[in-house]
This record gives sequence, structure tokens and C-alpha cells, in this order.
Amino acid sequence: MKPAGLDFDWHPLADAGGRVSSWLAVIHFKGACDAAGLRPDTGYAGPLGWTYVSDGEILPFIDVNCDGIRLFVQHDLIAVPAAEREEAFGRAVARVIAHELYHVLANTKAHRGSGIAKAAYSVGDLLSQTFQFGKKDCTSLRLRAAHFETQMPGEVAVTAQGQ
Repeated sequence: MKPAGLDFDWHPLADAGGRVSSWLAVIHFKGACDAAGLRPDTGYAGPLGWTYVSDGEILPFIDVNCDGIRLFVQHDLIAVPAAEREEAFGRAVARVIAHELYHVLANTKAHRGSGIAKAAYSVGDLLSQTFQFGKKDCTSLRLRAAHFETQMPGEVAVTAQGQ
């Protein structure tokens, strides 16, 4: 999100009360968000994360499927040196979060052809050292952030809840 000019304050959901934010998103992490218990199995065909929509409106609620992400990347993640696995897994989770935040913050259900805003990822996308938003996506996010900042000054906050 840094290339898009966005900076976040992260807070546990229990601590979110009383804060003033120009944007607020609530992220719920499902399953175990770590690289423990990896197996050499391959594949996971389900969603890695999702954003909620009601009556055509995108809601600021995101679910991240940590178990699904682990199943999706575990075959390749086992090849990563043990001391680097948690960081690599964290990068994969962060990319799923960035994708879902894109939907919320850009207020769009649309996907792009490349970068973090594309509809589907490869294992390589999630584990690579670099994987970013496209230029147009960064511009869209910057414009939305500027609009919200002029309408409702304050911090950008993201609250998180584990399962």
C-alpha cells in the first residue's frame, strides 16, 4: 500500500472504540495465520480472502482465509529456509489483505489484469519478493484517499480480529 501513498494504523478490534478514522476496515483472520504444520501437498481451489457486498455496496469487512493461503502455498513454502518461512507466509497473507483492501478503499468490485488487483494469484505471486499494484490502481487509491481526507480528516485505521 505504500506505493499507493497509503499508511495504516492497525488496532485490535477490542481497541477500536472511540477512534476517529477517515476510513475503517475490519479484517477477520480465519484459521491459523502461521507457517506451522506444512505438508508437501499442492493445491487449494477456494477463496483466499473476500470482501462483503450488500445491495451492491462494498462493505468495509474483510475475511482472510489463513488456512486456505497455507494450503495454497505450502508446497513451495516448504522449500523456503525455515528461518524465512514465517516472513514469506506473512507476505502472502499481506498480499491477500492488500487485494481485499483495494476493493474496500477503491470502492470497486472490479479486478485488473495484473498486479495485486488481479482476480487470481499464482503461488509465485504470493511468495515473490516483489508484487505490487499497477500504476492505475495506485492512482485510484490515492485519489480516493485524498477525497476521504478532505471530507473526514483523521487516520486510516484497520482493525483486526483473529479466530
